[in-house]
Amino acid sequence: EDLRDAGRVGVTAGASTPDWLIEQVVTRLREIGSRQ
Repeated sequence: EDLRDAGRVGVTAGASTPDWLIEQVVTRLREIGSRQ
């Protein structure tokens, strides 16, 4: 709901953030975006 009107969303992560977690976040954001 918070991202409903967003035209673009950025994702940042620190060096210690696991790649799998970043990939899950990006995947979920894409799923949300494809429904709109």
